[in-house]
Amino acid sequence: MNLWGVKPDMLTTAKGASASYVPIGITAVSKKIADYFEDEFFAHGHTFEAHPVSLAAIPAVIEEYKRLDLLSHVRTMGEYLAKRLEELKERHKSIGDVRGGVGLFWAIEFIKDSRKTPFGTYEDKYRGVATPVDKVAAELLNMGVYVFNGPSWFIIAPPLIITREQIDEGG
Repeated sequence: MNLWGVKPDMLTTAKGASASYVPIGITAVSKKIADYFEDEFFAHGHTFEAHPVSLAAIPAVIEEYKRLDLLSHVRTMGEYLAKRLEELKERHKSIGDVRGGVGLFWAIEFIKDSRKTPFGTYEDKYRGVATPVDKVAAELLNMGVYVFNGPSWFIIAPPLIITREQIDEGG
């Protein structure tokens, strides 16, 4: 929301609140919405609502973000990752697009030809056909590298503490 100057009435988030150490989800609302529910009953409940272990992780994670100046680091590493992904695209004609580009969250799409025909489709996935991208992802996993992939793309979302050297190793 800060990147685009949006001031939402409602915001949900999860993994970043605890650095994925414990399951937690957060819903934040504007004062106007919060004030409404001071007088109106809103019945809801979740199995792990207000779980003390999950809640205890949040201030510790915030302190680590501050201590490590993690947001600045993510901006810097995100710019570097973008540069390296574009270089990878220039070197490999099978990379048709580099997408995303918010901090350290990116995707690369693989194509068969100059018409940008994808290596696989959602129909392939639904039929259980392993696409070439699935096979590459499986081989990467055998090498100790996990990537989330679709029929014709990889998500590139490294840990927020990644270094330049680690980005270079991946490229």
